[in-house]
Amino acid sequence: MDWEASRISFRSKVTVLSFALCCGVVSQHVKWTCQDYSILNKLQSFWFFLVETCVPFFFMISGYLFFRTYQSYKWKDKLKTRVKSLLIPYLIWNTIYTVVILSLKKLGAITNIRDITGLKDVFLGCINSEYSPLWFVKYLMAFVLISPLMYYLLRRKILGAIIIVALLLINSCNYYSGIIQAPLNVNANNWAMFIYQYIFFALGSYGAICWKSHLEDFSKNRSRNCVLTLLFLIAFYWLFITHSSNIIINHTFRLIWCVSLWFAFDFLPEIKIRPWMKYSFFIYCAHLIIVMCAQGVTRVFFPRLPEVLRQLFQIIEYLVLPVATITVLVLVGNYLKKRTPVFWNLITGGRG
Repeated sequence: MDWEASRISFRSKVTVLSFALCCGVVSQHVKWTCQDYSILNKLQSFWFFLVETCVPFFFMISGYLFFRTYQSYKWKDKLKTRVKSLLIPYLIWNTIYTVVILSLKKLGAITNIRDITGLKDVFLGCINSEYSPLWFVKYLMAFVLISPLMYYLLRRKILGAIIIVALLLINSCNYYSGIIQAPLNVNANNWAMFIYQYIFFALGSYGAICWKSHLEDFSKNRSRNCVLTLLFLIAFYWLFITHSSNIIINHTFRLIWCVSLWFAFDFLPEIKIRPWMKYSFFIYCAHLIIVMCAQGVTRVFFPRLPEVLRQLFQIIEYLVLPVATITVLVLVGNYLKKRTPVFWNLITGGRG
C-alpha cells in the first residue's frame, strides 16, 4: 500500500483530531462516581490522565494554525477575525452559562461555586469564564494579542528554541517554588498560569513558523516511531506516573504525547469529513450544561437504588453520557445551523 499517496490530508487530519479531542474533553467533564472497584478506579484515572492532554493539544493546534499562514503586516486582519471567531462566542456562551449556573445555584442544585455578593461579582465572574469551560478561549485571545512579539522571537530557530526552553524552566521554577499548585486554578489570571498554558501554544506556533515543511511532510518511519512512543508512554504511566503527582513529569508526558499523536495520525487514510465533525467548538462550548444537568439528576436517583444496580448504572453513566451528550449536541447543531444560521454563526464564530 502506498501510504504517502493515501494518507490523511492536513485539513482532514486537523478536523478529525479536533473532533476526537473535543470528545475527550466531554469525557473529562463526566464525573466518575463509582468508587467501589479499585481496578475500575485505576482505569478511570488512566483515562482521565490521557484526556487531560486534550486541551493542551488544542492549544498546540491553535498556535500552529494561527501562525501557519501568518504575515506580520496582516496582524490587524487576523485580530479582527478573532473578534468574530473567539470574542463574540466567548461573551455569548459565558452569559448563557452565568444565567444557567446561578439559576441552578439559587434552586440548590449546585453548591460548589463561590458565593455571589452582587452584580459586579456576577459580571466579573462572567467575563472571567468562572461559570463556563471557556477559560481556554480566554487564554487564546490573550495569546493572539501578543502574537506580533512572539512571532518576532520564534521566527529565529535557535532563539525560538531558547524561548521554549526558557518557558519550560520558568514553569518548573513556578512549580517547585509553590507558585503553581495542583489542582490548577485556570481562572487565576496570573503570569504563572499564563506561562503554563502558553507553552503548548508556543510550541505549535514555533512549529508552524520554523518547521512547517517537516511537520506536514509524511515520514513512515517517524509515524511508526511515534506510535511506539505512545505505547511507551502508556507503559511509563503505569510504572511511574500513577505514583506521582509531580506537575513537571505530567507536563512533559503531555508534551511528548501530543507531538507523538500528531505524527501517529499520519497513518490514517484519507477520511471523508462529515459536517458534524466540524462541530468541535460548539460541542466544547455547550457540553458542560448537559453533563451537569444529567449528573445532577443521577446524583439524586442513583443513591435510591440497590447497591449492585447503583454501581452498574454509575459505570454505564460514565461510558454512555459522553456519547449521548455529543449525539444530542450534533442534532442540536444540525437544527441550529439549518433553522437559525445567523445565531449559529454567532455562537460558533463561523465554524462548522
